[in-house]
Amino acid sequence: MKKFITFSLLILIASHLSYGQKKVENIIDTFKLNPAAKVKDVKICKVQDSVTITAEDGSFVIKWGKIYEPKFFTPGWVNPDKDFTKSFINSGGKKVKIRYKSHKKEYYGILEFNQVYEACAGDAAARSYFININDKAIRDASGGNTTVIYESYYCIPREGDKSLKDYTAKKTRYTSWVLWLSDIPFE
Repeated sequence: MKKFITFSLLILIASHLSYGQKKVENIIDTFKLNPAAKVKDVKICKVQDSVTITAEDGSFVIKWGKIYEPKFFTPGWVNPDKDFTKSFINSGGKKVKIRYKSHKKEYYGILEFNQVYEACAGDAAARSYFININDKAIRDASGGNTTVIYESYYCIPREGDKSLKDYTAKKTRYTSWVLWLSDIPFE
């Protein structure tokens, strides 16, 4: 009986410890700011048919049917989840206006092109950006609401380094581009 209680207590402590480990979500990938991080800039961006994205400051226009080469990059995000929509307040992206040919109204956004880890540069989402704004995102961005669309990839940027205990040493989801979208301007 004493062995059973000791064993049960150990299981309870172990399950409590593993339960207490919080998954890293919706944070800026600050490791990419480290000079030791091996990252690259993606050079090809396209948008879906009938969409044009224009920077509010006039620095770029992305037109459907044309390839755009991004000139600005941000570190990106780790494990975006259902609350990611609120993260635009911490974004380093550019304010944009979006024209969607099948909708009469102009939409507003904050667009980020994220650096990607060289270790995972073969993944389609890490080789090129393809911005696809579906009808659900347009509906969700109406009435003053904000929605977010993004493309992500899984990567282990520092695989094999057993001394690391952070998110970069295990399979983690990273964003390659992000667009927060609304029918009212972002302040």
